[in-house]
This record gives sequence, structure tokens and C-alpha cells, in this order.
Amino acid sequence: MFSSVLQILTGEVSTVEKEYQIADISSDCIKEINELQEKLRQQTEKDIVLIAYKPAEE
Repeated sequence: MFSSVLQILTGEVSTVEKEYQIADISSDCIKEINELQEKLRQQTEKDIVLIAYKPAEE
């Protein structure tokens, strides 16, 4: 689990006051996320990392 700090494409950073864990997703979803990540990387010429997560159960 981790506390999330999100950086939006505008460069604005916001901290989320909640614990998160990596989401359990299908290999098809992982493939789609990786394709989007690469597309954004090419469009922006920036290092882009997309993370799939869900709120941790309390």
C-alpha cells in the first residue's frame, strides 16, 4: 500500500490523503494501460507512468 501523490499533465501536484494498493486487473487492461502510456510518452516527449490502483480496504 502507498499514499498517493498525483501529478496532472498541467504540472500541478496534489496529495491524496488515502492509502492505496495496486489494483488487480486483467492482462488485457494492463496491455491497454501500457499502450496509452506509450502514446502519451510520444505525444508529450515526457516520461509517463500510469499506475492502476484502488483504495485500500479499511
